[in-house]
Parts: sequence; C-alpha cells; structure tokens
Amino acid sequence: MMSTRVVTIGSKSGGSGKTSTAVSVAAIWAATGYKVLLVDGDGQANATTWCGVTPEHTTGDVLLRQAMIRDAIVPCKFGFDVLGASQDLTAQTVMLAAVTGSEQRFQMALAAVRDDYDAVIIDCPGALESRVTVAAIVAASAAVSVFVPTSKEVNGVTSFADLVTDVAEAYKPDLRMVGVVPCRVPAANAGGEYKDVMAKAVDPAGPWSGLLTPPVRASVVVPASFGAGVPVPVWRPRSAVAKDYEQVAAVLAVSVGLHD
Repeated sequence: MMSTRVVTIGSKSGGSGKTSTAVSVAAIWAATGYKVLLVDGDGQANATTWCGVTPEHTTGDVLLRQAMIRDAIVPCKFGFDVLGASQDLTAQTVMLAAVTGSEQRFQMALAAVRDDYDAVIIDCPGALESRVTVAAIVAASAAVSVFVPTSKEVNGVTSFADLVTDVAEAYKPDLRMVGVVPCRVPAANAGGEYKDVMAKAVDPAGPWSGLLTPPVRASVVVPASFGAGVPVPVWRPRSAVAKDYEQVAAVLAVSVGLHD
C-alpha cells in the first residue's frame, strides 16, 4: 500500500493564497479518486468555512488531546474529509506552547488515521513562529509554500523554506520543499514589480529552481467561491482559475509521489 503523503502548505503571512490552494488541491485530488484529509491549522478557520463544515471537535482540541482525531474528522460534501478549526485555535496555540513535545502533536495524532488516506493536506497559520506551524512541518513528508509576486512575499517563501530546512535537520532528513505556488498573479501588464519578481522566480539558477508550479491568476471567482462555501474547482469548474489549480494539483501530485 502506498504510504500516506502529508503535505504542509505554509507561508509567512496570510492573504497569499495558502488556504485557497489547500482547499482547491484537496478537492481536485479527491475528485481524481484519492482519499484526502484536509486539516485546518489556522485560527481564522477559513478552510473549514470554505468546505462548509461545522465540526464539533477541532484541530486545537486534538492537539491539546481534548478530543480523539477520529471523533474530530468530519466528511464534507466535496469528497474529502476535514479536521476543522475554530477561532479558539489562536488561544489554544498559546496553551500548546506550554506542552512538552508540542512540536510532535500533529505527527502523533495523524498516526491514528494515516492508513485511512492517500494524502493529508495541512493548511498552516500565517505565522512561522506558531507552534502549530512547526508541528505541521514536523508531521509532513513534503512542504509547499505560496506567494503573491511581490518582493515582500518572496522573502516570506525564503523564511518558510528555511524553517522547513531547520525541521528537516532536527527531525526528518527526508523532508523537503516540493513546490512554490505563485498565487493571485495579475495580468502581464500589471506593473514592473510583478514582472521582475516572476522573472527572478523562474530563473533556473535561482533558489526555487524546479519548485515553481504553474501560476494561479488573480480572479474574483476565488472570493466568490469562499462566500458560497464551495471550493473553486467545484464552484466554477470551467473558470480559468479553476484550470490553474488543476495544473497546480497535477504538478504537486507528482512532486509528493501520489502518482508518476
């Protein structure tokens, strides 16, 4: 049996397309036939809302061992399962900081359900110093970052990649970055900064060589699908941005080893 791929998606700040990528890839992989668990590790609980689920027990409850993970996972109508979050997670993260071995809590919790899924996708909070982010990376077999093509966001990818390297050295020598997703990419005539940043990002001699996925364009479809509580590829499957995410999901499936 193929071992479960645990993919952590993170960035240094919110608003970079992290959650839309996590939810869209989960929906696409599930539609392809994979058994997928989406874990919402962000106190904003946007992934949970996007999937239209209202969990009785949450990610924070599981990390603090106030609930068993099997009791917290709920199916959503889009073909995959969700371990949802609530806004309590922000306060629960403070409590988690006082727990011995907190960085291992995701890994230990997921051990109970790993055999149930082909892939687990963890949507991290937009804070690298969060214990939840570190725990999510420790649990991962692969890491993905996202960025809006601005100089500030590019630096955020570097910071996330450095954290992945630190975790790999301390816990998992085989852990690696497998993808960097350009999100909310404007039209080519949007301005010089976008062109300059994307030119550096695609440089084969640059630090992301081989990691950059196809871009995801800026689109009003994304916030509209969030408002509807339906993932982009389900809400508007024929839209250009849904096609973008299909390409991203296909590349990441190969990168994490779901299929060749």
